[in-house]
Order: sequence, then C-alpha cells, then structure tokens
Amino acid sequence: VVDRVMDNARELDRVQKKKTAVRAFAEANKAFDKFVDSECGWIAESYGSGSGSGNAQLACRVNLLRLRTGALDAQFLTPNQ
Repeated sequence: VVDRVMDNARELDRVQKKKTAVRAFAEANKAFDKFVDSECGWIAESYGSGSGSGNAQLACRVNLLRLRTGALDAQFLTPNQ
C-alpha cells in the first residue's frame, strides 16, 4: 500500500513538475514510524518486567500498521464512488 501511494505521489509531482508530494509523504512515513516505535515501546514498558510485554508490543505494531494501511488505502487508492 505504501509503495502504491508513493507511486501516486511521484505521478502527482511529475504532472505538477514539483517534488513536494513525494517529500511530504516520505516525511509522514518517518513520523509514523517514530510514533509506532514510541507508542508500542510505551505499551511494552507498561507491562513492567512481567511476561507478555513482547506480545503486547507486537500486537500494538500490527494494529497501528493495519490502521495506517487502511487509511492510506481508503484515502488514496480506493476510487471514490
């Protein structure tokens, strides 16, 4: 999904003869990755030294990545009806 959205951003930049969409999307991806690391790190730490912190961190990552790919798909890849 991310690659397809980036392809769309490249095409937009090509048509508009700019490089702003690609740059903005790349920055958004970096910010999202940092958010996921911070948020899921917090989730893992909230388990303390108990078992389950690794599973909770993984579940957090999966949930946030599903949310992101769903939002990208709905906003940029699914045709408007």
